[in-house]
Amino acid sequence: MIEKTVICGLIVFASPMVLSAQSMPQDTVRFFDNPSSSSYVSLRNALHNEFGSHSSSVVSENTGHYYRVEGSGPVDLDFWFLADTGGFKFSFGYYLMDESLAAIDTTTDAGRGLYARSVLSPGSATLLFDDRLDNPVSNAQATVNGGDVLGFFLVPNASLDDFQRNPGVFEVNSTAWNKRWPLFGDSDANPAGKDQLLSFSGESVNSNGPVQFFGWEDLTRSSSNVTAAEMNFHDMVFTIEGATLTPLADYVPEDQGGGGQGGSGVVVVPEPTAALLGTVGMVGLLLRRRRADDVEKPAGR
Repeated sequence: MIEKTVICGLIVFASPMVLSAQSMPQDTVRFFDNPSSSSYVSLRNALHNEFGSHSSSVVSENTGHYYRVEGSGPVDLDFWFLADTGGFKFSFGYYLMDESLAAIDTTTDAGRGLYARSVLSPGSATLLFDDRLDNPVSNAQATVNGGDVLGFFLVPNASLDDFQRNPGVFEVNSTAWNKRWPLFGDSDANPAGKDQLLSFSGESVNSNGPVQFFGWEDLTRSSSNVTAAEMNFHDMVFTIEGATLTPLADYVPEDQGGGGQGGSGVVVVPEPTAALLGTVGMVGLLLRRRRADDVEKPAGR
């Protein structure tokens, strides 16, 4: 059975069977749970700008943390930066995920510290933008390999180099101005396990091809000083083109032979059936996470 929801001119299809096969992270925020929220105005406009506002637009909200690059050999990914409305200067990029990193228990602050130091190490993390030096409302390209599993990070008010050189001055729950803890697409790795990134899959009206759309909230959501109105998930918005990224389950659930949150590997979410594809057209699989509000497209799209 397919569930269909029409929201803000976007049609969302989800397979309940996919969702039931995955364990939810500690904290999950979904734009489509409350799309009319006044805090989501900018994100809502950004989604319309990217995917259009017609009923024929097929868009799904992803709930996965990691993305596997399809294909084999070198693959060029185009990152388009659509908005930078947060108050922080940031470092943004991606890291390569593997089974050893997926096995880190991120349900504790000690595990979150180990995870951050590991995934942001020089051999794992790739910096795409240092907001102190570059204007993020433009594009960047990265060459990765088909089969690579990518996670995304944002370091508010500090550089990736700052964290790599002296990670000991950063504390997991710190909101000090230039020592705020790095934020990740994997909500369990964030302070108090809070979701900081919303993502969507669909057919872009700008590129006429499939894109992955992401919206960051750069304020640490575990902080008691952050109000609901400030959580707009529009502080940095970007899309990825050039390769279709397959959303993944975070970890192997315990009932599937893994270790739950600290499971031993990354699991590919099953592909939709041919019948489903024939009915829906282009569908992004709904996974285990959440994301979500005025943006102008950069030149060239």
